[in-house]
Amino acid sequence: MSHEMILVMLSVFLLTFFLAAVARQWKFRSLSVKQLQRRCSKLPKGAWCLPWIGESIQFFLQSPYHFHDKHVSKYGGIFRSHLLGYPAIVTSTEEAAGFVLSTQQKSFKLYFPIVGQFLGVDTMKEGLFKTLRKSLDIQTFPKSQLRSRKDYVTSIDSIARWALGTWDTQSRIRTAEETRKFTFHVMAEHQRIRMAKTSIEEPLCCSDLDMMPLTWRVIQETLRLANIVPQTIRSIVEDVNFKGTLFPKGWKVYVSFLGIHLSPKNYKDPLKFDPSRFEASETKSVPYIPFGLGNHMCSGRLLVKLESMIFIHYLVNTYSWEVIKTEKIQYWPAQRPSGLECKISKLGTS
Repeated sequence: MSHEMILVMLSVFLLTFFLAAVARQWKFRSLSVKQLQRRCSKLPKGAWCLPWIGESIQFFLQSPYHFHDKHVSKYGGIFRSHLLGYPAIVTSTEEAAGFVLSTQQKSFKLYFPIVGQFLGVDTMKEGLFKTLRKSLDIQTFPKSQLRSRKDYVTSIDSIARWALGTWDTQSRIRTAEETRKFTFHVMAEHQRIRMAKTSIEEPLCCSDLDMMPLTWRVIQETLRLANIVPQTIRSIVEDVNFKGTLFPKGWKVYVSFLGIHLSPKNYKDPLKFDPSRFEASETKSVPYIPFGLGNHMCSGRLLVKLESMIFIHYLVNTYSWEVIKTEKIQYWPAQRPSGLECKISKLGTS
């Protein structure tokens, strides 16, 4: 028997085995859903679509915004689906997000889909989170810890200078999507800070960051519109009732940050890039959770702020750029920008 024939037979066997396993799994989960539906009528509305695969293709191969917008308009802010092999509840309401991630968080276990399971993330996550939280959680700074913030600023200042220095020998770079509307005002803000320095080599300090309110608003709006983590996933460890809606044990729950941030109920003209919305006092009362909620809130949230503000300062004071080519955002296996191709020129050399 030829090697080709053996490979064909092996492929047929593996395909048959896979389809049989899928059929068994779907039958089991379908029965579970039917049992739940007979036991109570508290499951949210939604759709299953294809066996086992469910709506995974629609969910992960297009913008999460389009998926949520379509489903929310049809089923409401909390709906059921079938994603990555599991029945799931997807929520894009502020109240449900707070319930899952904070108020009732003991009933929802952090979950890493597929890739995380293969990497063994589930078994090491507790130690990992404790280590990250200890090293990165600098969200608040009592006077006794002020030096910690100063050290972070000094280190990031040095890294930003080095990173931008590597561009000196390049005429083009690839970068993530930029919004040019507020570029002039941001540059003016950073030029004022630079002019206050005694020399161009003098690094930034903590007080300089307090003089960058516009820059921080730009970062906030960017995170609202294009958070690199559009949702977080939890495993439901026990039956939970939320305002008459059943969150069944064994299911997954997807909390959509993007769905919350792009809802017209929460923000006026939600798809518009408008950093000035964070100037208004009423914005403080609207949901804004780019770093999550509860015990698993992103430990590096302040580090993100420091890195972004310092990098932007040196970027706008060192280079000018022109967009050459844009590329689409990729959504599988994780949302990430392909980047922009930009022509760059060092200021003062052209």
